[in-house]
Amino acid sequence: MRKLVPLFALLLCLPAFAGEEEFARHKQRMTEELDSQISALQSAKGCVANAQKDEELKGCRKEIQEARQAQRERRKEHRREMLDKRIERLQKQKAEMDSEKK
Repeated sequence: MRKLVPLFALLLCLPAFAGEEEFARHKQRMTEELDSQISALQSAKGCVANAQKDEELKGCRKEIQEARQAQRERRKEHRREMLDKRIERLQKQKAEMDSEKK
């Protein structure tokens, strides 16, 4: 486990070099995430604006919290996927380097 900690630290510190396709995918994903956030905020605003009683405002608050939690989960999953891709890429590079040494 101690050997993995520096590897993970290195992974997080390395700048992500991306080609044009990767840049386009990253830009698209960011745009979609922003659209999702805007949509959630507009929905929350509408809920609050239409609330007539305190109980309805509490319901809006719960709805807002659930939307934020869903966004957090999506971001966590995306980070996991990206980290897995980085690990896989580095393992391939390491294997190539090891084979060159032999």
